[in-house]
Order: sequence, then C-alpha cells, then structure tokens
Amino acid sequence: MSRVILIASGKGGTGKTTVAAALACALCDAGRRVLAADLDAGMGNLDIALGMHDAALFSLAEVLSGAVSAEQAAAPVHGREGLFLLTAPAAGYVPAADRLVAFCAEMHAKDTDVILDCGAGLGDVLSAARSAADLALVVSLPEDASLRNASATAQFLAQRPALTTRLVCNRVPLRRSILRKTRICIDTCMDTAGLPLAAVIPEDEGVRLAVARGHVFYDTSRSPIRKSVKSLAERIISNYF
Repeated sequence: MSRVILIASGKGGTGKTTVAAALACALCDAGRRVLAADLDAGMGNLDIALGMHDAALFSLAEVLSGAVSAEQAAAPVHGREGLFLLTAPAAGYVPAADRLVAFCAEMHAKDTDVILDCGAGLGDVLSAARSAADLALVVSLPEDASLRNASATAQFLAQRPALTTRLVCNRVPLRRSILRKTRICIDTCMDTAGLPLAAVIPEDEGVRLAVARGHVFYDTSRSPIRKSVKSLAERIISNYF
C-alpha cells in the first residue's frame, strides 16, 4: 500500500532534506514507485540532494493548479527507475489543502508513495501537508534546542489525530566515546520531543562532499546513512508505523 510521508522539522539545519532524499532513494530501491515533492517554497534543495540541480522544471504548484499533469511535471531522477521529483515552488506559495489531499489520493490510487519535504517551522504549508499525509517524520538533532522545536512541531501535527507522527533523530555522532552517551540519551530525545522514535540516523561527513560534486550521497558505498534509512524504509513498507 502506498504512503504519503510528510518530512518536517521545527528548525532549519536538522538535515531534513537529507533524510527526505535518502528515504526516497531507499523506498525506490525497495521496488516502490516514489514521487518526491519539495514544498520548501523559495528555499528548496531537494533537487540538489537527489543530484537533479536545475533538471526538474515543474513544482507541485503547477500540478495543483492544473497547468500540467503529474506525469508531465514529474522529472525522473537520474539512475533510479521509479523515482520522480517535483522541485520547490516559488517563495510564498501555499498549497490549497483540499487540492493537495486530492492529488495525494490520486497518487495513492496509482500505487505511488509521495514524500512531502516541507520547509522548517510551522505554518500554512505544513498545515496543508498535515491534511494530506498519513505518516509524519519530524527530523531533529540530538540537542535540546532542536528537540524543543521538534516538540512544538509534534504538537502542531497532533491537531490532526489521525496522522501518525514519529521522531527521526538525525546526525547522531558515530564516535564510540559519544555513542555511549547517545545511547543513554535517546530516551531523553523521545521524551523532550514527545514522540516515539522512528529512526536514529548517524552523522555522515560525506554528505556535503557528495552534494558539492553533484552526486546522490545515498549512493556512496561507505555512507553510514544507508543502513539506517533502509531499515526505516522497510518499516514504512511493512506498515509498522
């Protein structure tokens, strides 16, 4: 069964788009048909994270307005059959909730997973995406300020009780000296955010280098992110959440 997955964060700099891109790749690699839509109006970088800089011409705005069909607008992601991208709309764009819900229902009927990568913070865009999604992943760093913002995001999303919301703790240090402390504080992360845990994703210093070279970082053979995100994708596919 296809899913509509909202990727959110309370504050910028959490690696939200990194998670969105990696999850889109993992779901595609598992045999799913995936549409990744960047809703970070005027500030989106999902195309860069997917190695599609300036390659995608249309955003979800053109599709929802009826200017083009989803099939015409969705740009195939290079090297991944079944993964498509809608780039970020112009600054100030807010999707109509009813049209976004109808669009996601259309994708569901076509057995296509939809990833909605929203901008950081709360507001009308997140509210519209909240109406359309069936799973929300709130991405946070394992630090107090980020987790407090994640908690505010969780409370905002909880205004739609039918929406399943989980925490993704991102950029967790891999060094053993820090990892011992991190293992202890994961429960604290969940308590502070007020959310059950979906995934712990390790720090990967290769992300910036891969993006700078125009590569999809998820394809880097040594990427420590792969295992964590692959497990997250498997749980999503199995309807664990």
